[in-house]
Amino acid sequence: MPLAERHKIVLLLCVFAGLYAAMATYSLRQISATFDEPVQLMAGAAMSQQGDYRLDANHPPLARLLSALPWKGEAQFAMTPACAKADHWRCAYEFLYVQNDADRLLLPSRLLNVGLGLLLALIFFAFAYELFGFNIAALLLLFFGFEPNILAHARLATTDMAYVTFSFGTLYFLSRLFNFFSWNNVF
Repeated sequence: MPLAERHKIVLLLCVFAGLYAAMATYSLRQISATFDEPVQLMAGAAMSQQGDYRLDANHPPLARLLSALPWKGEAQFAMTPACAKADHWRCAYEFLYVQNDADRLLLPSRLLNVGLGLLLALIFFAFAYELFGFNIAALLLLFFGFEPNILAHARLATTDMAYVTFSFGTLYFLSRLFNFFSWNNVF
């Protein structure tokens, strides 16, 4: 790849990352927790701090463990009677609003999801670049950046962005593996 092309790609990705992060983080402090964010965060805390995977086991644990990662030492999960009875909605309320400061937990977990959205954009651009070249990949990246569903879900501490990012990333690297084998693509 010529040096001028690399510079165009780096410039495009830097400008995109700045605009995307600004749009995704603009309203983070202005909105309250959505319906399922407390349950996602409580389940992540229970999994990471106590190894308890019983509370709201509807989703695989990786995305929830990631959501608890930014505040690993700050938030404390305590097994309350509601948690012991597996009343995960009440348990989540007690965890987020009674035992901890909800704003201090929501913000870093939401910012982590913005980072996952940026990772998804990078994978999306790389896939489009390999298939169609720079001009089409740049146009598709623009469409990606202003897609309402991506912007809405990238700013929430839920499992949605993690699953989409990991699924699309798996497809991308699997297609690369089939096209040209390398241990990097296997990893």
